[in-house]
Amino acid sequence: MPNNPLFRIQVRNRQRQFGLRKEAVASFCEAALRLMNQAGQELSIAFIGPGEMQTINARYLGHDYATDVLSFRYEDIRV
Repeated sequence: MPNNPLFRIQVRNRQRQFGLRKEAVASFCEAALRLMNQAGQELSIAFIGPGEMQTINARYLGHDYATDVLSFRYEDIRV
């Protein structure tokens, strides 16, 4: 998926429950970044299933349950 040079947007779909148009998600995110005057920013979005969501929520936030949304700043990620 080509990126606009002003934005780096990565969309991954690692779930199978819902259909997803990655290009539409990236376009929406680009429009939101434009509205917030965030040129030059990077955004990575991963659509995942409840099992993986629970694992990530437990690992990074200490909550052993699935949730709808998790967000992290790149600087906060521990690999």
